[in-house]
Amino acid sequence: MSYQGFIDEDYVGDVGTNGGIGLWGEWVDLLDAEKYGTLVHLREYGHAGPTADLLADLERALKEDPPKSRWVVSVAQNMASLLRGKEGEVFILSDGVAGGEEAQEMSTRAGPDPGDRAREAGRALYDAMERELRERLDAKKGPEPPLAK
Repeated sequence: MSYQGFIDEDYVGDVGTNGGIGLWGEWVDLLDAEKYGTLVHLREYGHAGPTADLLADLERALKEDPPKSRWVVSVAQNMASLLRGKEGEVFILSDGVAGGEEAQEMSTRAGPDPGDRAREAGRALYDAMERELRERLDAKKGPEPPLAK
């Protein structure tokens, strides 16, 4: 499953996987809310604007307070590419879950299914992120304690 981006309720593209967005959110949580107010607002509420301010915050954060994870960099750069050249009042970050008529309307706006190649690429990215996280956790845990006799 992936998160989708909308500008003024118009679908602009997929932003990242659930895992990628989760890591991105952890990075944004570390940023100074006064310095990156629009970006922090997006993280907290799922929407922010105007889009020009959000893009400026995102690009400045990538340059001045870059994330350590390449997965977070990828999500942030993808989000920036969706914002670049598109002006709007608000950018909406959605997991695509909505109810009733809103769900039907969003599914028709999203356009055609991106296809098997996109799903395979997303799955490969997710699997790689999961492996990286497991390796980090294993490194923190250290060796297993000996079994009691």
